[in-house]
Amino acid sequence: MVGTDKSLIVATTRPETMFGDTAVFVNPKDKRYADIVGKMVINPANGEEIPLMADEYVDISFGTGAMKCTPAHDPNDFLLGKKYGFKFIKCIDETAHMNEIAGPYKGMDRYECRKALVDKIKEDGHLVKIEKIVHSVGHSERSDSVVEPMLSKQWFVKMKPLAEKVLATQKGSDKVNFVPRRFE
Repeated sequence: MVGTDKSLIVATTRPETMFGDTAVFVNPKDKRYADIVGKMVINPANGEEIPLMADEYVDISFGTGAMKCTPAHDPNDFLLGKKYGFKFIKCIDETAHMNEIAGPYKGMDRYECRKALVDKIKEDGHLVKIEKIVHSVGHSERSDSVVEPMLSKQWFVKMKPLAEKVLATQKGSDKVNFVPRRFE
């Protein structure tokens, strides 16, 4: 914690995303942190100062009650980022490798970076503990691969007009035959 002798413990299942952190949040009703909200904290991944802020979104009883905010790599953090006007810092590329934001970890696979970063944080004396937990990062139904949450462009198509055109052609001998028939 910058300018104080206090420290703050933040738990994460995805330390490799710390390079994209823009703030740490606590709940404004959490008395443990009331005297330090508004202070700056040091991000142990890159040494940068980020603000400690309060928002009702944070669950006081989850983890340490302090939550890192990575708007470009988490859907809930994205909402906080929009709410507070944060930068959206992508630190992982589309191939799941660390980009230039990750400094010396650039080019590493995200899991290799995770291990190396945790080792560095431990070596620096900042690692408190490691626990096995069930996390909420999604997996692909087909491949069971981790679906890496990240900021990207999304495309949307109005299906109703397309469906109406197709259904209008589903008459007579020119119609499309579906197999099995129940899908028609």
